[in-house]
Amino acid sequence: MSVNQLDRITGLMGLPEGHFYDQYIEDNMATTQPNWRRLRPFIFRCAELNKLDCIQQAISWLLDNLVYCPILFDAAEELLQAEVTKLFSGDFSVLHKYVEYIETNKEDLLLSLLNIVEAANSFNVNIDGILLRFDSEIKPLGDQMEGTRVYDKRLKAQRYTRLLNELSNYYLQKGEFEVGYLYLLESLTKSATIIIDNNIVESVRLLKIPKNKTFVEG
Repeated sequence: MSVNQLDRITGLMGLPEGHFYDQYIEDNMATTQPNWRRLRPFIFRCAELNKLDCIQQAISWLLDNLVYCPILFDAAEELLQAEVTKLFSGDFSVLHKYVEYIETNKEDLLLSLLNIVEAANSFNVNIDGILLRFDSEIKPLGDQMEGTRVYDKRLKAQRYTRLLNELSNYYLQKGEFEVGYLYLLESLTKSATIIIDNNIVESVRLLKIPKNKTFVEG
């Protein structure tokens, strides 16, 4: 049975959306081998309904077979981009759900924080509470560049320097110059180490002291 069929049955019975999802994943785990064509829409539907426990169950089941690891990575990226698109359209109503997702999926912390800070800078939204929440985890991200391929390491390094740039921009625009310039200097150092020209140019641009902007609460 597909998740769409299950949703229709649930609706006809007058029950809340996702009512049978826990049972659905348990039944599938007990009787069949993983079927990505069926589980992909299920996972995305769980994300829409914020059914994080069901997502974790499905992922744990799939990870029993290593062949699904790259597929799950791509799906995670797609899920994040779906939330990013709403954030980048100015819809910060998804921010709380996004942060909850990060809390249970720390492997996506770097990309998620980058997306949040970029969106906050685009719409002048105050995210101090979120940055404080993850403050102790930001710096260690720069040391977690391990990966099986050179491409993976470089991609993570590029994202980290972009995050530093965005954090610098965020604090400078708020007038918190000491914090902003500390992030800026770290970004320049990291960029020079891995030779990321675009980030160096952006960091130099931020050396110009900006005018303070009025931030709204996210």
